[in-house]
Amino acid sequence: MSMMLSKGEQTRLRIGVSRRVFQFTKDKKEAARLFENLFHDIKEHFGVTSYKEVDRRYLLSAIRFIENWVPKKAS
Repeated sequence: MSMMLSKGEQTRLRIGVSRRVFQFTKDKKEAARLFENLFHDIKEHFGVTSYKEVDRRYLLSAIRFIENWVPKKAS
C-alpha cells in the first residue's frame, strides 16, 4: 500500500533539492534550469508525476538520490 509523504517530509525533500542545486551554482538562471532537471529526474526515477507523490517508504532513498545527483552536461 502506497503511503504519501507528510508535509514535513515534502519540505525535507524540497530543502534537499535546493541545497543540492546551490552546490552547483549561485546564478539564478542556471539554478532554475537545475531545479527543473533535478525535479524531472526525481519524478522519472521514482515513477511519479510530482516529488510529493514519492512513496513514504522511499523517503531515505529519495534523499540519497538528491544528495548524489549530478546535473547532465548541456548539449
